[in-house]
Amino acid sequence: MTPHALLRAERLIRLPPAAALVVVGLAAPISLIAQDVRPAGLTHTVPGYGHALRGEVLSYHSPIPSVSKSLLVRSLDRSYDIAWTSAPVPDTVTSDTIDLVLMIGIDVNEAPRRFDLFVEGDSVLAFSSPVSAERGSIHWPGRHGVDAELTVTEIDKYGDAMGYLSLRLPRAYWEPGAPVQLRVAGESAGERTWFMVFMEPIAPWIRVRHAPALLRADSGALQTVRVEVLHLGRPDRFTLASRAASLDTTVVLGFNRFELAVPGVDTVRTEALAYRLGAARGRIAAALMPVRPLELHLIHHTHLDIGYTHHQDEVERLQWAHLDSALVYAHASEGRDPSARFVWHPEGIWAVESYLDRRPTASRERVLEGIRRGTIALDGMFANLLTGLATDEVMFRSFEPARRLSDRAGTTIETAMLSDIPGFSWGLVPAMARHGIRYLSIGPNFGHRIGAFLDTWGDRPFYWESPSGQDSVLTWVSSGGYAWF
Repeated sequence: MTPHALLRAERLIRLPPAAALVVVGLAAPISLIAQDVRPAGLTHTVPGYGHALRGEVLSYHSPIPSVSKSLLVRSLDRSYDIAWTSAPVPDTVTSDTIDLVLMIGIDVNEAPRRFDLFVEGDSVLAFSSPVSAERGSIHWPGRHGVDAELTVTEIDKYGDAMGYLSLRLPRAYWEPGAPVQLRVAGESAGERTWFMVFMEPIAPWIRVRHAPALLRADSGALQTVRVEVLHLGRPDRFTLASRAASLDTTVVLGFNRFELAVPGVDTVRTEALAYRLGAARGRIAAALMPVRPLELHLIHHTHLDIGYTHHQDEVERLQWAHLDSALVYAHASEGRDPSARFVWHPEGIWAVESYLDRRPTASRERVLEGIRRGTIALDGMFANLLTGLATDEVMFRSFEPARRLSDRAGTTIETAMLSDIPGFSWGLVPAMARHGIRYLSIGPNFGHRIGAFLDTWGDRPFYWESPSGQDSVLTWVSSGGYAWF
């Protein structure tokens, strides 16, 4: 994708609660009253993060994809804490309380650990890490009129909780025009239970982005406009419409992402998008940028790695389940254009061979028919072989299962793949050529284990010749390694 196709004209519209909203191109401001993070009672909402004062900085995933930096504290030693300031409290605030809004993450652990929150040096609230991960609200009552509510919007892949913390502060802890100083300290428990504050000012906004891609459609090429909404209130209706497309949906508390398909453009064109969010209405002038046409081929494929995440028998069952699912998806796509039909690429022959040896007859026949029809595209390698440990005989015999399966299904196998292997011995070339393998794709490991291999050969197709010079295989090495292959 070309850099010019990426959101050069991104339009970022911030929606400050209880304030006027002005969008470029509008004749007059729009009055917007946004619902507060806390469902009961409107109050002034202020971004709870402004800048860091001290503490460990960790790059980590968050509920907002573009945000990845956080301040992290653990239950190791109480002398190691994190401290930061909020954004300045607006001069216009006249209420008795404000709500600071933070995006946070917290460890979920069977053994809860205590953390203490300090505001302007005063210990105002103690909270504990949750023992179970559930979406919803967690109330943490404090002292001296301080109150906090965490709305968990995401349970991440590690089972930990992330979401938005609303911290209500009475007038004694803040001054209009000035930021608020905050600090969190953990226990001296020698444990790694953690709490993090993401280093991002949290305020509601609508963001329009252009995806650098063209989509085929009967009406012609379409471009995708991505609409992102950071909403800090109850679920509410959100609509967006242009001359070519419209969106009518519901936004929930936190990060929301939607897509609009609009006709592709050859030159820069301004598209007027009318939006409505609750009682707020407005128009966004989004500049559509031309996209350089590219043909993308999506390869549906599974990685074969025995022992890294599961034992061999478990990996085998998972690989078998992939084959069954692939046939279902292929059947569902039969009515499409041939280029849009589902094709599955198992990595290695091992699991396919064991499926055909041990599964019921009807299942075996379905897989064989899928191979004959091209729904399942076979790989010439038996598995991801450590070729540096293989003798010549082992190298040659490793391709025999593919030859037998090719004969059984009446098909030709002429491609092979090696993934997640740092190196490949020269004897692999004559072994592949002897068994009719003409094409090899390689997704190697990263880092020190492969030297300058990717710098030299990454995404530079070449013919790999055998030591004798009589055989060669067209080889492509993925410059991103196996994780991006």
